Amino acid sequence: MLRYLCMPHGQSDLYDMVEAQPDRFPNEVEPIIALCHRRFGKSHAGVLMGVERCIRQRGAQVWFTTDTTEHAREIADAMINSILDAMPSFYSFRTRRNTFYFRHREWPAHIESQFIMRGLNHNYGGSMRGRSADLFIVDEARDIVALEYVVKRVVVPMFKGRERPTLIMLTTPPDSMDHDLSRVY
Repeated sequence: MLRYLCMPHGQSDLYDMVEAQPDRFPNEVEPIIALCHRRFGKSHAGVLMGVERCIRQRGAQVWFTTDTTEHAREIADAMINSILDAMPSFYSFRTRRNTFYFRHREWPAHIESQFIMRGLNHNYGGSMRGRSADLFIVDEARDIVALEYVVKRVVVPMFKGRERPTLIMLTTPPDSMDHDLSRVY
């Protein structure tokens, strides 16, 4: 739907790879990892896929995360605003704190999709426990202190009962091979 906003080659390929993922049960979620150089456009592709999930799936819960909430907002805000300029007029949106809410005019009034921006290093993502996710994007996964713990104990339980849950990790290589990203994934 919004694929045309991707840059050719790399971003489009990443977009197509995510779209081609088969449906899985929540306990079978394997992360899609994009380990790329700087300026590739990983963040843009991640935000674009998040916004698209929000407008495609009624009531979707999309999380865009980095090391801190401030960093997530810094990355996503400008990108979302440029994407919103290209969105069809039958979608409306509003913002509140760290969340963009999307709604199609034909959806019931109480149904909205959410694009939530959060940091994972504070309390090891503890503020997200008990919430749901359809798409969970970890941007700059190399900056997440306890990545394995956050994914297994916080993120994966968020997928329970959700439609086509997807976990995407976007990052440049970590400085150390001892980082969870290199060691576990």
